[in-house]
Amino acid sequence: MAAPSEWKNLREEHDAAWRHYQDVSERVHEAYESLDSGLQDQAPPNEDLAELRSAWQRLESARQQLADHMDEAHEKRMDGAKSMSS
Repeated sequence: MAAPSEWKNLREEHDAAWRHYQDVSERVHEAYESLDSGLQDQAPPNEDLAELRSAWQRLESARQQLADHMDEAHEKRMDGAKSMSS
């Protein structure tokens, strides 16, 4: 079975990716709100949008790693249960 520390590391990476995505998306959202309200006359810079895209990709990667880890752990448990019942 996979080490609990691996799960903890994957979970911490996911949480960090989620916080980063939230921070970037809030910043981009605020920029668009300022644009809509007339406080600002330009859309968020392309760099902010690129950072948002990158943050989303990091989050998706972290989610996939967690899912893969959970699938692997589940398969190992099922294999163990099959061998015990045989």
